[in-house]
Amino acid sequence: MLNRKLSNYFLYIVILLIVIIIYLIRSVMLGNLEEKIDDLDRENAVLQTQIVELEQIVEENRYVDQSFLYELYREVPDAYNETQLVYDTNALLELAGISLDAMTLRTSSINPEVSIPESSPISSLASDYKVVEIAVFFSSDDLSKIQAFIEVLEETNQLYILNTLNYSYPFEGESVPIQLSYYAFFAAEE
Repeated sequence: MLNRKLSNYFLYIVILLIVIIIYLIRSVMLGNLEEKIDDLDRENAVLQTQIVELEQIVEENRYVDQSFLYELYREVPDAYNETQLVYDTNALLELAGISLDAMTLRTSSINPEVSIPESSPISSLASDYKVVEIAVFFSSDDLSKIQAFIEVLEETNQLYILNTLNYSYPFEGESVPIQLSYYAFFAAEE
């Protein structure tokens, strides 16, 4: 009988130990889960704050003019590519109606090593970007081509700034030389 009582006590002790172990494991797991839930709650609070800030920015800029937004996205190419710049210059001239023929004597040159004087209003841009000067020469009896070319420069998706413009007023049917130069801006080389 003693053995049987001892066996029963041993069984109760084992069952009690199993229950205690299960309770300890459960407590540790619940503690870890609660800690993870607290971390997620903190992350959600940060995300909610960011969402509210973004909603405020969107609300503040809801009525911003689309043309102003387009100006914000003016492009400064990542890298200077002379071949691409020559192609772009020729395309801009063609778009302005300045074709390559015997009458216009159109030429263009690129100076990738231009230096902007400190007194120039664009000297601050020159320190932040690589500046390239493009010089264009053509002959025409129609001065509206100058305006057309400047308008084409303004409508492009790259930042160009007119530097110089030289021409004389043509007499009846006379073709006059027109020289202009402008700056193109590229991301600074590192």
